[in-house]
Amino acid sequence: EEPPDFVIFVFATTEPRKVPATIISRCQRFDFRRIPVQAMSEYLAREAAGEGIAIDAEALSIVCRSSGGSMRDALSIMDQLVSFSGGEITRESAEGLLRVVEVELLDALSRSILSGRAAETLDAVDEAFARGYSVEELCDAFIEHLRNLMLCASGGTAGLSDLSDREVSLLEATASLVEDTVILNVLRVVSGAASEVRTSSLPRVVLESAVLASARMCSAVG
Repeated sequence: EEPPDFVIFVFATTEPRKVPATIISRCQRFDFRRIPVQAMSEYLAREAAGEGIAIDAEALSIVCRSSGGSMRDALSIMDQLVSFSGGEITRESAEGLLRVVEVELLDALSRSILSGRAAETLDAVDEAFARGYSVEELCDAFIEHLRNLMLCASGGTAGLSDLSDREVSLLEATASLVEDTVILNVLRVVSGAASEVRTSSLPRVVLESAVLASARMCSAVG
């Protein structure tokens, strides 16, 4: 039976490539994309100001990145932060609530690896665990950090637009230590370890072995 003229069917999917052509040919397609960090940050800043909430630029950057481009998730995170820290949201409070690994810690780990200082790499990993981060959290954060370092070293700064000026400055200083191919090789080693971490009964050993092997590799290159 044909539906009334005023009825509109909405078919939503995150995997449009799996939809049969016979269905696609009968649809009017709209692709929804992630909201750019800059636009989301400006909107959240206006909303916060209207509610009398003070939030610094780095905290805004963390909220936007953690939302994955979803304004609904960003507003939900903001609500949590207001409950967590009151009317003043700082980078530290955002990192604490969202369990974001501090960029200084990631930078110390990457510098020790790229400089071939094996003992310091293990100290940096131990410090991360002492602060309460899990192996998986550290792996994921470090892989993203290495990706940012690689982009910075190769001149692909357009991919760093989501980061704060302070984070970019740290990346630029560390990326200048070596060639981008060295960072790429470290990224490959750590990415391989990240897959093993999720299935290993001794995930910490897997990560420590990866960062130690990376430091030895960089030492040999240097």
